Amino acid sequence: MSQLLKGSTIKILVLAAVMFTYGFSSGYFKIFPFQIIDNIHTAVIKIINPAKKSQNSKKEQSVKIQKNKNYRTHYYLGRLSTFKQSTISADYIIIGDSIVDSAEWHELLVGVSIVNRGIAGDTTFGVLRRINNSLSKKPKKLFLMVGINDIEWGYDIEQSIENYKKIIAIIKQSKIQATIFSVIYPGKSQQEIYLKKFKGDLQKRVQLFNQLLEKECVKEGINYVDVNSTFIKDGFLNDEFSYDGLHLNGVAYSKFAEILKNNL
Repeated sequence: MSQLLKGSTIKILVLAAVMFTYGFSSGYFKIFPFQIIDNIHTAVIKIINPAKKSQNSKKEQSVKIQKNKNYRTHYYLGRLSTFKQSTISADYIIIGDSIVDSAEWHELLVGVSIVNRGIAGDTTFGVLRRINNSLSKKPKKLFLMVGINDIEWGYDIEQSIENYKKIIAIIKQSKIQATIFSVIYPGKSQQEIYLKKFKGDLQKRVQLFNQLLEKECVKEGINYVDVNSTFIKDGFLNDEFSYDGLHLNGVAYSKFAEILKNNL
């Protein structure tokens, strides 16, 4: 009898050890049935403490926004460091992302005193951090184009527009004139990439972004210029003006320079 009890005890202990090991592995490595248990836990939490769900949701949103704000690359930091050390002054400054960064504006606008403050890969978060540096140079006018990276990387449009509102407020406080350019619709290839990545319509996001941006500029008395009438064909960036469906080529920059001349 004692031998039988001893054998049963060993079996129970082995079974308990196996169950514990599997349970621990399920939670640590998130294998079956982790998702089922997690869903049940989440459902119970919603019933017992609905406020916790709201707090978690706000926390997740805050983390997302903070992550976007902290977006920096070595190139960004290098360019920003150069800008901060520069003592040059100019009548005009143009600030933005790679579309601004890639052009030799002083060559495109011969005889015009203009400084390039574009940084490839920049977003509204980055421009908001560094707009004061450009304004401190006291130009006659500031040109600004940024936003396509926010849109393509899936950032929340409302948050990006909030960034723009803050940027506009800083510009107005400086009493320096400004012209803000619309985001250019990408080409078909970019639309296809976005569709695969986010299952969404990139062109519609650009359209919404521009509509909200224009509305804000009109509200605040900032000159807004929609450049898409120059570069777009059938709703997409014309292949004639781009080498990758996103960035502009030399032909496009010649036309962009004309737009700038008309807004000096």
